[in-house]
Amino acid sequence: MDGEPIDMIRTNYVLRGFEIPAGDHTLMMKMEPVWYETGKWLSRAGTLILFTILGIGLFRYRKEKGDQTSHQ
Repeated sequence: MDGEPIDMIRTNYVLRGFEIPAGDHTLMMKMEPVWYETGKWLSRAGTLILFTILGIGLFRYRKEKGDQTSHQ
């Protein structure tokens, strides 16, 4: 609240509550679980590997296709 961390109160399985004093305040909630960041980087690495393998396969396919047409 107002740039400082405050305790969250568990109200039930879904909702959360906060004790906020009277007056104007700004409450910002962030959810930054470690597993999300790990998953994001693993997804990026997997995508990079996939495109690299596809690029190598396409390069080899075109190279073989070019070699076959030059021998005919």
